[in-house]
Amino acid sequence: MWKSHIIMMPLHNGELYETTGQYGSSSIRKVDLKSGRVLNYVPVDKKYFVEGSCVLGGRMYVLTWMEKVCFVYDIATLKKIGEFRNPREGWGITTDGKSLIMSDGSSRIYYLDPLTFMEQKSVEVTLNGKKNNYINELEFIDGKIWANVYTTDTIIIINPKSGVV
Repeated sequence: MWKSHIIMMPLHNGELYETTGQYGSSSIRKVDLKSGRVLNYVPVDKKYFVEGSCVLGGRMYVLTWMEKVCFVYDIATLKKIGEFRNPREGWGITTDGKSLIMSDGSSRIYYLDPLTFMEQKSVEVTLNGKKNNYINELEFIDGKIWANVYTTDTIIIINPKSGVV
């Protein structure tokens, strides 16, 4: 049985946003960074397991794990404004400021158009010349993609152009 856990905590304009995953209790929250007090709480339908999230262009993109949906929320209000069909499982998502960058648990990362969710390109993630599977939560920091490798304590830093760790 999966335990409920915080999946991603993007910061946007000094505000902390949490997406939490668990069937029956997934949610999106805006949290006061200093006190930890929940300022806005949005429950997600119990049939979805919410995964990673990111903010781009005033929108918060929220992946679901196996349901193959990406929800889109207005970041100012946390009102749902749309959704995209995702052809893959959703494991992690971030942005380079232009594209959405998503992982699906494989060794690939996918660059997606934020307006259509259509794939622009994909990159194979490799470590020492070998595929690096189980790429999970993503963050874009200083021009690199940071990710954890699921079921390990390993954090990897990926070259976004070549996929080399």
